[in-house]
Formats: sequence, structure tokens, C-alpha cells
Amino acid sequence: MTQKYDIDYLFAGKVAGSLNNDELLEIGMLISQDEAIRLRWNEFIASLPENNELVPPKDWLDLTTMFQQSDKGCMHRTLLKKMVLVSILAVICITVYLYSPKKTTTNTIKLQLANGQVIDLNKVEDINTQLNNTNNTLSYKDGSTGMNSLTTPVGIDYKIRLNDGTEIWLNALTQLDFPFAFIGNTREITINGEAYLKIAKDENRPFIIHLPHNDIKVLGTEFNVNSYDSGIVKVSLVEGALNLLQGEKTISVKPGMEVIADGKITLHNFDERQVLGWRKGMYYFYDADLKEISKVLPRWFGITVVIDTPTIINRKFAGVVDKNQPIEVFIDNLKTVANIDCFYDKPQNTLHFK
Repeated sequence: MTQKYDIDYLFAGKVAGSLNNDELLEIGMLISQDEAIRLRWNEFIASLPENNELVPPKDWLDLTTMFQQSDKGCMHRTLLKKMVLVSILAVICITVYLYSPKKTTTNTIKLQLANGQVIDLNKVEDINTQLNNTNNTLSYKDGSTGMNSLTTPVGIDYKIRLNDGTEIWLNALTQLDFPFAFIGNTREITINGEAYLKIAKDENRPFIIHLPHNDIKVLGTEFNVNSYDSGIVKVSLVEGALNLLQGEKTISVKPGMEVIADGKITLHNFDERQVLGWRKGMYYFYDADLKEISKVLPRWFGITVVIDTPTIINRKFAGVVDKNQPIEVFIDNLKTVANIDCFYDKPQNTLHFK
């Protein structure tokens, strides 16, 4: 029979319990009707831990331990890697390397106008006749051409609708500089952090996004930008086309591709769920060490993380961070899977790993 879905995806999803009805029907028919696939399925199951508990809290894995236990060969390790990517669909948590968040005293979404006035968007809806702040979205009527600054705090994302119809979703700890009205032959903004942009089409006025080390030029498209890491810019194109500008170089990006600029330029396919999951409050990761994961938790939860035992820094994990879950859930799941002793010092807002 003809396969509609990737077989490794179906295997992993069946074990993880994440398949929909159509996918369950397909994998059931494949296993029952195709002897080769049935043998692969049996081999796949045999490669799992003996207790058949794929992910102890169901949602994430200590990859370091799992791959050390597996001596089944490269094929089994490849299947396990694919299994991880689809077995992290529920609610999980994981924790971090030595890292402190930016110092923030409030959870204020701050709008600083070009004239210097600062507005707390958490406290007002109808700001004035020009500005409207409802449903976690800022919109406005045409106004001055001076640059305003919109900043999101720890753990909060926010949306803004520009006067040309462009929509921008800002992740936590992100700054957007923009005018109330675009003038001239271009539309230009500046972003530092992470944002998803849906650019309104205007063939006569290209849209230019200034990033810390690069610029992006588009006419109308949808994409994600990430400049959280110093010296690194990631641009993931969902729809349309864009050009990344780096000095005298212009890099054209096609849908489904991510370009990374970190002194050099690389292009590769990207996983939309992994890159765009933050818009739903989820951060998916695979084969990540504590240093990588530590960059997310302080942004979303405002905690400081300290590793008291350096030997655990390189432990590899797979899962997803859910910012709607309390820190205590992080700790419980990490202890269950990784056997790492940790405690949360609430007065100091610090998570320690021993």
C-alpha cells in the first residue's frame, strides 16, 4: 500500500501516543499488511529501554543515558533520534546551565514614544485617540515618523499591527523600534530578540528589518527572526521570499529554509514546530545540553540557574519547555529522567544543580 506518512514518524508517534486517527489507521494497516514494516516495527520496539517507558514523565528523554545503553547499531540510534522529535508533544520541562536573565523589575510591556513618554501597556487599553491596546495587541492610527520602542519583559509575548497592515509577534525580552508612519520609498524597523513577522505586501516600498548584525529586505512574506544569541542571527522563512543582507552580500532564502549568520552564512531546512513553537508558549529541543536549554528558561521565567557540578553540563536531553508550567514541574521531571539533584532557592529565585 502507498504510505502517506514517514514510517519512522509513525513508529515514534505510536509509541508516544501522539498520532491522530488517520495516522493510527495507517500505521496499523502497514504493520499488519507489510511484513518488512512489521519486522522494522518489532526491531524498533526491541531497541527501546526494557521497561518500555519511552519517556519517564512521557515527554522528554535523557539522550546521553539512552544512547549509552543502546548498542544496536546506527539504524537504531537514528530511529531513536526521530522518535524523540515526535514524542515531546505533551507538557514537559527541563533546566539549565549557569545563566542569569536580564535584570527586570516588572513584567511591564513598555512602549516608549519618540518624544520620550513611556507607557505601561499592561495597565491601559484605550491609551488615547491614536493608540489602542486590546487582546494583547497594539494598534494605532497614522502618527509621527519618529522611532518608538516597544519592549516585552520576561515570560510575555505581544503583538503589534503596524500602520501598513504588517503584523509582528514579539517573543519575551524583545525590542522593536518602529515609526507610527512610514515615509519615503522604504518601510524600516529594528528588532533585537525574537519575532514572527507577517509583512503586508507593497511592491513599491520594500520592507527592511534591521538586526544586530544583518538586515532583511522583503516585499511581502512571513518569517521568524531570532537574534537572542550575541553575534548570531537566524531567519526562518515560512512563506514568500526574502533577502538577507550581510555587508556587500545578498543571500536569497526560499520557504522552508533557515539562514544562520554567525560570521559565516549557512542555509538548511527547519522544523516549523521547533522554530515557531514559542508562539504557543512551547520551546521544543532535541539533543540539547544544559547550556543551550539555559538560554530559554531565564527569558521565560526570570530565574537564575547555577550548575554546582560542572560534569553534568554536557548531558544531552530532548523535550519541550512549557512556560505555562511552574518551576516545580521542571524540577520534578528533571529529577525523574536525568537523576540530577537540583533545588529551587525561591527567595533568591535561583535554580541549583548539584
